[in-house]
Parts: sequence; structure tokens; C-alpha cells
Amino acid sequence: WCNPRYGGRLKRVSDGLLKPNTRGTLMRQYGKAAVDAVGLIQAGISPKKAWIQAISQYTKSEHSRKKVCPRNAFLGLCAAGMIVGVDSRHPELIGLKNDNGDYAIDAIKLLRQDKFLQQEIMSGKKISEEILDNWWKQIPNTPGTPQDQLHIVMALWQKGLIV
Repeated sequence: WCNPRYGGRLKRVSDGLLKPNTRGTLMRQYGKAAVDAVGLIQAGISPKKAWIQAISQYTKSEHSRKKVCPRNAFLGLCAAGMIVGVDSRHPELIGLKNDNGDYAIDAIKLLRQDKFLQQEIMSGKKISEEILDNWWKQIPNTPGTPQDQLHIVMALWQKGLIV
């Protein structure tokens, strides 16, 4: 199904309604939450509390707020010292290492080498599923499909928050 009004393909959800498939969009709720969480951390809130507070602004869904992959991607970037104004020596971040953080770090390494992808992200346009899939497949040891790790990276990159 394709509907230009929604900017992309539609998918059927269990309640029978049709909703836009936003996998290819740039600023999904997790990306927005990551950007907001950086501001909260810079204002003195701990990284984990900042993530919880930020994601709670974008979704009422308990499942979405507790989703591990985007949260760990964000916290992994914080722990690696890759986010502007976030001290990787914060007690919550010391020794923190996880697969999703590693995927996000590797995604940034690839992004730094790909001028086309940088331009696409900075344009604010929708990033196609094909481009996202290709980027994801270049990251070592990833599972079959991304779980918003790339959206965290794209949102932070677009806002100039990657060191």
C-alpha cells in the first residue's frame, strides 16, 4: 500500500486500522528522544533518567518506553564518549558496553566515510529502507533487522550531537 499523504507504505495493525510504516523516516520517536535526552543530560540529569524522561514525552506505550535496543544504543554512545556534552565518566556509564551500543558506534564509523549518506541525513528527507538496510548490513555481527539503532544515530548526527 502506498499513500503519499503518510510519506510511505502502510501496514495493517492488529486492530484493523492502517498506520504509516515509518521505518524509513529520519526522526522517529527514538531519535527525537535521544536528542532530547542529550539536553537533559547536559542539564544535569543522569543518562538513564534522561532517556526515560525523554522517551516518555513521545510515547505512552509501556512497551515502546522499555524497548531495549534504542535505549542501549543511546547509552552505549554516551558511554563511548561519542555524544557532545555527555561525560562518559558518569557513574552510570563507566564500564557500560552492549551490542546495541556497538552497532551504533559502528554505524557512526561507517557514516563518517559515506558522504552520500551524510547528505541524505542532513537534508532531513526520508531515508529509504534500501539505504537503511544496506547501511545496517555493513555493520559487523548485526541481527537481521535494525531496531531503531540507526534512527538514534541519524537524529544525533543531524543535530550535530556526534563527537
